Amino acid sequence: HAMIVRMTVAAEFERRIREVVRIAERYVRHTNGKPDVEPLPLATSLGERERALALMLGASHDEIELLWSAIAFAVEPRVAVQAQLVFGPDTTGVTLAQHIAWRELPEDRRRALAAVLDAHHPLRDLGFLVPARPGPVNVWTPLTVVRRAIDYLHGEDELEPSVGIVGADHLHHAVGQRALIHRLRGWLGDSKDTNDFRSAAT
Repeated sequence: HAMIVRMTVAAEFERRIREVVRIAERYVRHTNGKPDVEPLPLATSLGERERALALMLGASHDEIELLWSAIAFAVEPRVAVQAQLVFGPDTTGVTLAQHIAWRELPEDRRRALAAVLDAHHPLRDLGFLVPARPGPVNVWTPLTVVRRAIDYLHGEDELEPSVGIVGADHLHHAVGQRALIHRLRGWLGDSKDTNDFRSAAT
């Protein structure tokens, strides 16, 4: 059963990566004035692991989508290539501006998503999204993603013993959410490793 669950999670991971690839390629065609631009993929509900992560971090659907954009940039070269074609060869991670352009977010959702620029936002404070360069963080700051987020969303349940457990005592959850949070506490660590997947693999 555990193997089936892991295969299902891994398949969802690959589906999400392919979705970001299509969105990035679509935006390149759009900027080149191609008339046959395909519509954006329909919004899908979050999977179990995404939902658990969102509950643990108090993250919105759009914020989880931003995390997927950063993951796709880290693990799929086609995403990096498409981003560099439009936003320049110095693109080293997904910026908030790039993600908003890819997803064509309306104004209210753009403003809400800007909350991740705050260093105290849970995705930033707990080290899931990390600025790729020092200095002030703005909509053009490249964001990288930590290895543990990639592993977790790819189906990895075990962490090194030295990795501490994520604490989110500052968040308030409904009783029905506690089972998911309890499971997530066993899966995620509070490591401050800021290397992305490509760096960790080298």
